[in-house]
Amino acid sequence: MSEDSEDEDFPDEDTLRDKVSWFSPSEALPMLRALREYVKTSDSDGKSLLEHGKEHLSEELLEDLEDCITKVEQIAAEGDLFHFCVVM
Repeated sequence: MSEDSEDEDFPDEDTLRDKVSWFSPSEALPMLRALREYVKTSDSDGKSLLEHGKEHLSEELLEDLEDCITKVEQIAAEGDLFHFCVVM
């Protein structure tokens, strides 16, 4: 499949914005914080993910989670809604 045909199949930004699901930060923050704690303390044979030789994965994931939590906390303080967008 050529890049042009992929672009044609992908909806434009206005279409995506209209179809986005918006969420309350107060509902998401407990889950994000729990996920952060799980990654920090995940127990498999008594070792966290950081101790299982996956430091690069865990550290990057923890950084991303911290950043996400900070942003969602700011949105909560502003009394606004948010949506997740995965950028690859």
